[in-house]
Amino acid sequence: LKFIRSKGFVVLEKNWRSNHGEIDLIARDGEVLVFIEVKTRTGKALGNPEEFVTPLKIEHMYAMAEMYIHQKHYEGEIRFDVIGIWRESSDLQTLRLRYFQDAFFPDWGVE
Repeated sequence: LKFIRSKGFVVLEKNWRSNHGEIDLIARDGEVLVFIEVKTRTGKALGNPEEFVTPLKIEHMYAMAEMYIHQKHYEGEIRFDVIGIWRESSDLQTLRLRYFQDAFFPDWGVE
């Protein structure tokens, strides 16, 4: 949360749940509503944390975002971001973080 707030975001929801799963963070970045997936790993031996955001997870995030937007009667711009967090094997005390703005895009209404 500290990282997101340091970027000027206003956190609206943490661990927001629906019948499709959970969105880790929902925030406002200025006028944009941002749905954020946070992936944490103890190391990168099996790959970068953000690589574990699967197509199924993305599909579920779209469904949850639609529900949230409908529930809140939101009509503005939205965005999907991802944060990858891991510990370096040489320094288990220090967390590393990578932030991906506009990590993926819904194709709602696109034919």
